Amino acid sequence: MQSLSNESNYPRPSQFQGLPPDRLRALGEGYFGMNWVCLANLLCLIGVFFLASQFPSAMAWFFLTQMTIIVAVSYPQAKRLTYGFGSAPAMAYIVPVLLAFNSFICLGLLGFALVMSRVKSFLVDEGYGPKFLSSRKQFEAFMAGLESGPDLYGSGDDASRAA
Repeated sequence: MQSLSNESNYPRPSQFQGLPPDRLRALGEGYFGMNWVCLANLLCLIGVFFLASQFPSAMAWFFLTQMTIIVAVSYPQAKRLTYGFGSAPAMAYIVPVLLAFNSFICLGLLGFALVMSRVKSFLVDEGYGPKFLSSRKQFEAFMAGLESGPDLYGSGDDASRAA
């Protein structure tokens, strides 16, 4: 029989270990990079729809080209995000392909919104505030403070950070 207690098991802020700065930077750069990928996706789709209206017989080639571009442009960002999440490296290949296939549904906005919300919720779950990624400038200021601040991980090696 399980004993019931009034204590809950959710993590408290004092229990957060924090992410290493390199993973945190990878998440931020991947997040902001995905914003540009979303814009590139919208511009590519506008071009594809225009070309498909002019040359209907080549429509499949235009869509295939657009999907290839999205995979190529989103791969570096997905690689950063999977490193930041601590996910399996194979996810860096799966995410761009899924985004490319999703690019025709709601202009791809649904897929990009899911990726972005996952990054934000992950960071909030790790103990960082929800406004951490509200602007690139705020993110860079936070990272500069984190990288030049005290040693949060207890290695005691300030010389390695200065090098």
